[in-house]
Amino acid sequence: MTRSSAALFLGCVPILLLLAGLGQGCATGRDANDVPTQGWAGDAATQPESGQSDASSPTPDAIVTPDATPETGSGCGSNADCVNSPGKVCSHGACVDCVNDSTCSAAKPKCDVGTSTCVECLASTDCMHGYVCGTNDTCEQGCSPSQPCPTGQVCNAGGCVQCVMDSDCGGTTPRCDTKTNTCVQCLETTDNCGTGQYCSGTTCMAGCKNNGDCTAGDAGASDPLCDATHHTCVQCLGDGDCPASQICSPSNNCTTGCNTNHPCATGMSCCSGFCESLDTTANCGACGVTCDTTSGHSLGASCSGTTCVYAGCATGWHDCNAATPNSDGCETNLTTQGKKVCGDGVCVAVSACCTASDCLAPPSPQACYGMQGTCVEGSPCSYPLNQGSTVCGSTCCNAIDGTCNTSCSLTCNTGRENCSGNPATGCDTDIASTSACGGCGRACSSANTATPACTGGVCNSTCQAGWGNCSQPAAPAADDGCESNLTVCAGTPCCGQLCTGTHSDGIGQAYTSCVPLGQPGDASTYTKAMAIDCLNADPITGGGVGTKTCPDPGGGTDDCYWNSCSGSTCPSGVTSECGVWCYTGGLAGYVKLTAGSTTCNCPTTSDATWN
Repeated sequence: MTRSSAALFLGCVPILLLLAGLGQGCATGRDANDVPTQGWAGDAATQPESGQSDASSPTPDAIVTPDATPETGSGCGSNADCVNSPGKVCSHGACVDCVNDSTCSAAKPKCDVGTSTCVECLASTDCMHGYVCGTNDTCEQGCSPSQPCPTGQVCNAGGCVQCVMDSDCGGTTPRCDTKTNTCVQCLETTDNCGTGQYCSGTTCMAGCKNNGDCTAGDAGASDPLCDATHHTCVQCLGDGDCPASQICSPSNNCTTGCNTNHPCATGMSCCSGFCESLDTTANCGACGVTCDTTSGHSLGASCSGTTCVYAGCATGWHDCNAATPNSDGCETNLTTQGKKVCGDGVCVAVSACCTASDCLAPPSPQACYGMQGTCVEGSPCSYPLNQGSTVCGSTCCNAIDGTCNTSCSLTCNTGRENCSGNPATGCDTDIASTSACGGCGRACSSANTATPACTGGVCNSTCQAGWGNCSQPAAPAADDGCESNLTVCAGTPCCGQLCTGTHSDGIGQAYTSCVPLGQPGDASTYTKAMAIDCLNADPITGGGVGTKTCPDPGGGTDDCYWNSCSGSTCPSGVTSECGVWCYTGGLAGYVKLTAGSTTCNCPTTSDATWN
């Protein structure tokens, strides 16, 4: 019979293992010696295949089956072959530590059949209470739900401890200290010590833990209190524990004195533990506030009950800090501290102002500032710049009728110029004035003028009788006043200007819209000769010269002069043309009729228009 067939036949009968002295056994479970097995207990090389015999099986004392033959070659065939390896047994041709528990020692009583080595444990149940089987098959301190702790200990997070709660303790150590998991006599957080004792750490000590531990007569008091810090019975812990007029001393005894908890009688105050009046120079308004009676700067010191009062100050000294309680008196030396006294008694720096009357000296350049500054008592005078003004070193630019640039140059508004050359005066000149018409220093001439006038930078003065302001030169040329003598106007630029082009086409124009040369009806300013001169200066093409008259609109004769053209005598494109001058009555002026006119009729007072 082969080894495998014998094993199958015998059904893993343990006694065969005992007879053979070998560690081979069943496919799973444990053998007769409680050795865990996983399949064939021998080496893979020597494990027989199913249904076959193993020709190289070990000798009968090293195998399970009796019909196996001893192993030949290297290794062992029986335990006797392991004589040179004390403690070893032969298993499948090799000397090993064990094949079952019976071959292991008391120090390592368990055989790990997987490695054929003796170990301390294979499971936690192989260890005593309070130990578990570790990863190295050794018993280590610990516990689990299946592996309890020794009697008197409890399992806590895998370790055995004395306690985790008070119920685990008893006797003289009824409390569980969860910091160390040990049973102790007491805990300070739940002091369970008896009367006259307190818990110090985890031990009950003699002393008080509350007032209930103190009795009458302790510390010489009828109702002593427990000083829980020092665990002694005392007379007092605070002033409130003492009767009136007494305070609690540092040694916790009631002694005579006063403090805020035990004040003095009305009218007195507790000063340094003594009742004092607060209306003296030694205690003025409050304890320890002493009025100045020693410096020599403060005269006639007294106390009003709230603050120190002084009759005056020594020369050169002043009470600048007079706020209550004013214990320093006349503390300021005005000279050495550079101070002065304002009218309201306030001390300020000599350089500071008291009122606006101190602020009348603006900084340089003064022209850029108002002469009157503002004052905040005790501060320097403030002089704001004129609106828009700019300061460039010692140069001032005032933005008067213009704008100051960063370089203190001026950009003037239209019609204004800085004629002084000083930017501090701003754009100081109206160049539409008769004194500076169109530019600085360009005054309108008074020659033959009645009333000087300037419009748009051009002098258009009203002239005296018989004179005309005809040239009206523009700046920068000098004005020439009323330069034209109108009594000799014929052929002059003046008459050419006034007597031509007044109405290029007078049809439909109101008679009263004609432009007069002078004052209508005033022969001194508007004469018949002037009308003839003007007519001659602007003759009608082909017309006569100064010989044609028309009726006076007012009924007289020789008041209007006219000439005309018609047909071939007219300019090209004009069928007829006429010009009329009137100079007396309420009418004066010149109308030149062109553009298809067929007739030229002198106006009458009933005519609304020239026609």
